[in-house]
Amino acid sequence: MPEPLAALIRAEFPAAQWVNAGEISYLESGWRADAEADTRWRADGELGVEYTMDDGRSALTEWAVGYYQINIGAHGGDFATWSDPARNVAKARELWGYSGWSPWYYSAQSLGLL
Repeated sequence: MPEPLAALIRAEFPAAQWVNAGEISYLESGWRADAEADTRWRADGELGVEYTMDDGRSALTEWAVGYYQINIGAHGGDFATWSDPARNVAKARELWGYSGWSPWYYSAQSLGLL
């Protein structure tokens, strides 16, 4: 894990969650602050529109950015906001504080955290 990310994780998350936080961020972004998942193209650029994924599951269009793939549709901001490492990790800590690892359902499930 890049040391700048590790330092942010140590600053934001309790020590008992450092490994989980690192693993989640790797699964979500490959430890890339500029990682982006943008499915708005499925709905003419709109966020929050339901569509069927290739595997048959339904999902909502999103634009998610950064280490923890913070969803702009759900949390506001823009690419610059959530590609900022400190903001991204702080928001992840906030979300984790409310809901544990469930906001990162598929990654958390694959790690056995849910």
